[in-house]
Amino acid sequence: MRTRRPSPPSPEDIKRQLEAAVGHTLDISHDQLLKLRFPVGTYAYLGPDENANSTWATIFFPGKYCNPATLVDVCGGSFTGADGKRVFLLSTVVCSLQGSDLSEPVTIVVTPLSETPFLTTMTYALVPNPQNPQFFNDLQITVFAWDTNGAPAANVGFHWRCRLVANPIIL
Repeated sequence: MRTRRPSPPSPEDIKRQLEAAVGHTLDISHDQLLKLRFPVGTYAYLGPDENANSTWATIFFPGKYCNPATLVDVCGGSFTGADGKRVFLLSTVVCSLQGSDLSEPVTIVVTPLSETPFLTTMTYALVPNPQNPQFFNDLQITVFAWDTNGAPAANVGFHWRCRLVANPIIL
């Protein structure tokens, strides 16, 4: 006779159990639960030293941990297509991302260019390096434009800005 395996706990259950164990609310996504250490931000002091850092938090130890980081800060402009969407790779506007492992946190801001009101939303995905899939060597950004009735909006111009961490690959 076969016995039924218990179903694995849901991410919500795991998060509740971890919150009970650490004694405070955890402001993290379900993906971050698996890592126990997760990025929460980046910052840079631009000036003579040009110091940049990535800030991390952990589930079990309170506080934040700041590490020196190389940041990629990129901006550009484009238009949505007939379907109200534009998909592009960061590598189309950066001459070289080679030798870097791109990682979170990723921050993207999209601003529509129009006298008519439009809404913009976006998604992104880190793109694995085909020769070394444990590293990410590009970022795919998808921008959506919507009219005020919620319908996709074609040919909407927009500017965008993206910042993310670029870890050097040392083999």
